[in-house]
Amino acid sequence: MLKKFAAFIGVTALALSVSHAQPDYAGAVWNPAFKNHWYNSGNGHKFVVMHDMEGYYLSTISYFQLRGTSASAHYCVNGKQDAGTDQAAGAITQMVREQFYAWHALCWNTYSFGTEHEGFVSNPAWYTYEMYRGTAGLQRHLLDVWSITPRDRNHVVGHNEKQNAAWVAYAGPAFGIDPNCNTHTDPGQYWNWGYLMALINNQPYDASDSPVISVPATLNPGQAFTATVSFRNISSMNAWTNGGANPYRLGSQNPQDNTTWGLSRVDLPVASVATNQTVTFTLNCTAPAAAASYPFAWQMVHEGVNWFGPQASTTITVGSPPADIIIDNPAALVVGSWTTGTSAADRFGADYRYKSGAGGSSYVQFAPNIVSGGNYNVYEWHSVGGNRTLGAKINVNFNGGSQMFTVNQQANGGTWNLLGKLNFAAGTAGNVQVTDGHTDTAQVVIADAVKFVWAP
Repeated sequence: MLKKFAAFIGVTALALSVSHAQPDYAGAVWNPAFKNHWYNSGNGHKFVVMHDMEGYYLSTISYFQLRGTSASAHYCVNGKQDAGTDQAAGAITQMVREQFYAWHALCWNTYSFGTEHEGFVSNPAWYTYEMYRGTAGLQRHLLDVWSITPRDRNHVVGHNEKQNAAWVAYAGPAFGIDPNCNTHTDPGQYWNWGYLMALINNQPYDASDSPVISVPATLNPGQAFTATVSFRNISSMNAWTNGGANPYRLGSQNPQDNTTWGLSRVDLPVASVATNQTVTFTLNCTAPAAAASYPFAWQMVHEGVNWFGPQASTTITVGSPPADIIIDNPAALVVGSWTTGTSAADRFGADYRYKSGAGGSSYVQFAPNIVSGGNYNVYEWHSVGGNRTLGAKINVNFNGGSQMFTVNQQANGGTWNLLGKLNFAAGTAGNVQVTDGHTDTAQVVIADAVKFVWAP
């Protein structure tokens, strides 16, 4: 329920006084919203609406219990136990009786149930395994008890469902509502609808979480080493097995199925990993022979079915980092008519090149010989003076494209000025071109020196 609870984010929740009345759903506790903050009659419960709180579980419950508010929900579900006073992840509180209609979704209120989930649309970490499990059981209860059929995405919707053109076309005729009366965007892009619907319908769905990776940060070229990678099985109902026609394995990523470390896919170390169990793979690897920075990334794969879940990923530096590459202007390629200058005291080396503006077709090109491909910080050096351009146009050609940078050469003279961090392939394909494309054409641009610094 986007922005609704902004005032409560970070607020320490008040102790909740839970009444002893029984909830409608056995998995919840009954703790009502402020009296009469709901409708006693409506148009029948025809679908269920998923919200996120844009706030915290206990704070949201407290908010719904304030006299001066005009919002409520049938149920609230906790995402994470993020404080000692918080309830467990997946805990559920009922705040409005199911026979009534909560104030949660404007003109949809008298047709639907509303469930608020702890979290924020910008952060998928709040949408936990325990939260999905808890709310799936709750939604199944609501759908079954109130005869909302079928259990599909037309009847289990987000507060943002107006963004779904197919549902908008369905909902008006099917429910008799205005599908566009809501403007909210929750539960957002990170909400896993496939996972939730599989849980509600007791259907198989591969899922994992809690990726943990342990590996040396630096290695010598060709060095043998041992790493461990762990995942938790949070699949909807299926255990991971290492036998049969479609076994589960660990597979390398970035890119998929690479053999950078001497192996691509790894068998489960046990016969079966049940739901909510964690498995740890021990990998015996060998570092590449070339010095560079390499991704070390792994993901679960159900052979013949799909890759799934997050990646366990880090970066390993192999060998010593490449030395800085400095190119002074005498070693650069000069295209067009440039003048050599020596008078500036803050020059790099013995001299520099300069030229007035003339459209950009002339340039001084500094081309490094990159031994180890990867990311580099690119710097330029110029001397300052009153006749320098305020907008030097410096074009960098890198691995995958080119980028133009603008530098004020009346400032920061006699030092290395960072242009940007870019990726360069091994070899001499990349370069930096100081051009005569500045628009204050009476001024001059300085082409003195360029430096490349390894930046994994």
